[in-house]
Amino acid sequence: DSNGCIAGGGYARVLNEPCPLPIFIGSIPTYTCPNDSIILEVESNPDDKFSWYINGNADSSFTSNTCVVSQPGSYYVEVESKFGCIGYSDTITINQGSLPVAVATALGNTTFCQGDSVSLRAQFYPGYTYQWYNGHYLIPGAISQIYKAKTAGNYRVEVTNSQGCTAKSVPITVIVPCIFQGDAGEKNEVNSGEPLKLNCY
Repeated sequence: DSNGCIAGGGYARVLNEPCPLPIFIGSIPTYTCPNDSIILEVESNPDDKFSWYINGNADSSFTSNTCVVSQPGSYYVEVESKFGCIGYSDTITINQGSLPVAVATALGNTTFCQGDSVSLRAQFYPGYTYQWYNGHYLIPGAISQIYKAKTAGNYRVEVTNSQGCTAKSVPITVIVPCIFQGDAGEKNEVNSGEPLKLNCY
């Protein structure tokens, strides 16, 4: 008008949208094992855009909220919201792990009759944990360095080191060819001078 005032015909709405704050989901391993990988994952919202950085360099092969890690290094993610606001995650350092030594030894004869057994021993290293298998089947509760095998099978021990890397030993074959024969309820004891009844296969 004549006073120099200008009348506005509308108004603008200003949104105070917070920038993304990417948070890693779950526990993050500190080692990647040979021939293995781990997955880094951050929380996400619809329409977020993700750019992962490895050792400070952008990796265009990962564009979602997850990143598959198979090599050691420093990892973080840049997240851009639909409003163009950018936030960064913490930096995660992944180290190169090494495979443990998995060696199992039989402490006796691996061929015996039913009712007998043989002790199998895994080689000891500080910080190792153990899990025994018969073939591909995990043996529940068999987590000691020594396992007593009572039945036929191919026994292996899986060892895990302090870095979380695992390896399995070469199988030890246990053979049980003989089965004691006797009447129901008998203890199958052998008396001096009497023949021992065995079925061998």
